[in-house]
Order: sequence, then C-alpha cells, then structure tokens
Amino acid sequence: MEPPSKKSNPSPQSTDPFLYAASLNSFITERNPFQVLTGDMLHLIKTVVNLGKNRKIAQQRIDQMQAQVEKVEGDIAYVNPKSMGNRLDKFR
Repeated sequence: MEPPSKKSNPSPQSTDPFLYAASLNSFITERNPFQVLTGDMLHLIKTVVNLGKNRKIAQQRIDQMQAQVEKVEGDIAYVNPKSMGNRLDKFR
C-alpha cells in the first residue's frame, strides 16, 4: 500500500492588478442602497400619478362616448319612432 499522498498547498498565485482596479471602480461607482431605494420610490410615485392621470382621461373619454350614444339614440328615436317593440330592436 502506498502512503496517502500529502496534498501540497498550491503556491499563491499572483493576482491581476486590473482585477483589483475593476473591483474598486465598480465599488466606487455603484449606487448605494439608499439611492436605489429612493430611485425606486420616486419611480413608483411617478407611475401612480401617471395612472391617476390616465384614469381621469379614460373616464372623460367614456363620458364623451356615452353622451354621443345618447345623442344618436335620441336622433334615431326622433327620426324613426317606434310605437311598440322591445329593447332588442331599438336600433332598427
């Protein structure tokens, strides 16, 4: 039987100074968590405000379309009145 071989520790490898420089650069230029959090909150607030504006504009458009439908229904009823009938043939 052979004696168990000793695993020799690998010799320390020289590290690339560019690796350290890149790590240091990314650490310095990276935004800190507080900046990320405030940026996300600002984006959230802007999104909610825009959703409110879009909802208001959509509601105005719905109201305009309902007014147009009522006007057209009134015009149809004025031009072609129906003495009897049901709701399904309102637009004949």
